[in-house]
Amino acid sequence: MTTTAASPAAGPRGITVAAAAWTAAAAVYAAMRLLAFVKLPVGGLELWSLSGAWQARVGIDDTRYVPTLYQALTALLLRIDDSETLPRLAALAASLTVPVSLFLLRRRIGEPAAIATLLVLAFDPLQIAFGPAATAAALDLPVIAASLAALAVLGPRPPVVAVAAFLLAAAGPLPLVLLLGAALAHPRVNWREPAAAIAAAAAALGVLAASFGFGAGWQGVTVPPFDLFAAGFDADWSTETARRLVALYAWGPAVLAGGYLAIRAARDRAGLFSDPLDRFAAAWFGLSLAWCVAAGGSRDPLPVLSLTASAAPLAGRGLAWLVESLGSADWRRAGWPLAGALLAAATLLGPLLDWARLGRVGPGSEVVAVVVLAGVIAGGLTLLLRWPATRPVAILPLAAAAAVPWLAGGFAVASGSPNEPLPSPVTTLQASEIRDIVAGPARDPSGIVAIHPSLADALTWPLRGSRGLVAASRIPPNASVVIWEAGGSPPDGFRVFEGRWAVLRERRGPDGGFLDYLRWLANRNTLPVRDLPAAVYIREQP
Repeated sequence: MTTTAASPAAGPRGITVAAAAWTAAAAVYAAMRLLAFVKLPVGGLELWSLSGAWQARVGIDDTRYVPTLYQALTALLLRIDDSETLPRLAALAASLTVPVSLFLLRRRIGEPAAIATLLVLAFDPLQIAFGPAATAAALDLPVIAASLAALAVLGPRPPVVAVAAFLLAAAGPLPLVLLLGAALAHPRVNWREPAAAIAAAAAALGVLAASFGFGAGWQGVTVPPFDLFAAGFDADWSTETARRLVALYAWGPAVLAGGYLAIRAARDRAGLFSDPLDRFAAAWFGLSLAWCVAAGGSRDPLPVLSLTASAAPLAGRGLAWLVESLGSADWRRAGWPLAGALLAAATLLGPLLDWARLGRVGPGSEVVAVVVLAGVIAGGLTLLLRWPATRPVAILPLAAAAAVPWLAGGFAVASGSPNEPLPSPVTTLQASEIRDIVAGPARDPSGIVAIHPSLADALTWPLRGSRGLVAASRIPPNASVVIWEAGGSPPDGFRVFEGRWAVLRERRGPDGGFLDYLRWLANRNTLPVRDLPAAVYIREQP
């Protein structure tokens, strides 16, 4: 499935079709992440990771400091500047190496498939949101892609194996799933080979460096991929659960990947996935899917991130196969069934959107019309599936139906829409303003800032660099500023400072079923907002 280079039409200075496709795909990939870098507020796993890195930077033990190699780098960068800008730039730079890695892998996986994989990653909401985010797992996908590219281009040379093993051992949990998938797909590993011993030694060095916090001090025995994997089951990194994030953002690439695997299995008469690359990709995708199922009730987005990352190469191969198959399809026979199905689908969309807007099913006549239109769609697709020469045409509308909601999510996340559940919960501008109050003239320089324990974690990052912060369930006598749960009366000797404050903002996805989901797809401004409120009290002057 490799493309043939087109002859330049304008002499030696012309470019090939493949070069133009790579340039366009890489530009889209970079543009979506640059938008997210500028637009997305700090929140969720990024807020947790930055808070842990800040605590390590000031020398405070905190369970939020894992550390992965990237989180240790974040703690170092925070010594230069205390904002999220430099850590995000480092994450963005790392994510921009993925197109280079895929370009190096193009001969192994096929050039059309590699370009399609890059486009899948470019538009995926999870990859967009976490690509430039300063999370503890920011290096996971870049390390995976770079390791595979280096091994494909250079082979298992000792330096390549050592660097890859060290980086994988010092990264987050996504490479762990990849390695387990490789072990399942290719179980016959000769552990007596020198490369295996080098990999084990380099991985042990990565674990040792993480255990010493990459210079921050002894953290206990730390294996970052396992530790971050385990932490996700009890974490509160997302407003939505993992299974809900799959339903809202990730089912498009998952369906495309699953569809390709089904087609590949049906066509592989010699044995299930005799192609080693398909077997490896299927194992990686299957384990990521199993992780999503096992952690479906957790508020951890990393299983969903692993699912879309592992689905991308399969979806890319499937899309490349589909495009190639459409070129040889019998369009003369497929034309009328396809046109009828598309016309029925366009007509069907009208009453469904109207029902979604109203929040209820319409009258009986509309229900009958919807059933008839659904039957026309099913009949048209059935006709297309009957003939081998038109089967790829039947897959096209199904792939489009899976891709459209997913693409809408990618654009909405990249543009920083405040109505997206994916990056929630996020910090607010009011949280930053509390930092100005704590450092401003309203505070008695000799007093401390008392923070209620329920707000302490949420305020670690917004109040970074502030002096005299104390988390306490009772207000200390020497407190001059109190940040407390909202709803109560001011403590004796204190006055309210400018009403209520919102520390975190949460936005959940649609809960009511298919019609609510469809309403959200058509109008993403329909979701309610919930804030974590706080009250700020200032000691009254005598």
